[in-house]
Amino acid sequence: RGLAFRGHSPSLATLVDGAAGSVAGAGTLSLDPANPYLILDLQGEGLAWAGYSVDVLRVVTTPGDEPVLRAEIGGITVGDTRVDTLTLRTGSRRPFDRLEAEAGVADARLALRLAGEVADWSAPLAGGWHGSLQQLRLDGEALGWIEQEDAAELTLESSRVAVPGGFS
Repeated sequence: RGLAFRGHSPSLATLVDGAAGSVAGAGTLSLDPANPYLILDLQGEGLAWAGYSVDVLRVVTTPGDEPVLRAEIGGITVGDTRVDTLTLRTGSRRPFDRLEAEAGVADARLALRLAGEVADWSAPLAGGWHGSLQQLRLDGEALGWIEQEDAAELTLESSRVAVPGGFS
């Protein structure tokens, strides 16, 4: 029980003014609070709109009892800032319960791992996400490395980010 979709646009400019690139894919989405999931097989190239651009995008769900949603994004540009690579991994049955991300900029790499849950799948943005930052590491040839030693509680809401006993 979910919304199944499939599409292909060889030119996003025909759909959205000022957009560029191509995208194709298929998937199924369910926001059922008892069983939310997202199954995707999506790819895009040369994507751009309103000062944002992505050279290559690939999002795939690996099937199985514990499916994993993986997004690999190459060449992200926002204004004057460029991120060479961004990889995101999360479960697709309960997206965002576990989230891993890695980003590469020039010779630096940032990796983080979160564990928690969306507070209310019937209103995911209003309820926010509550859990902990399990790992945070920044390393690079010029700067050396910085790594978090212990997990830290974390709350992400549409209006704030909070670390109890830390910043908010």
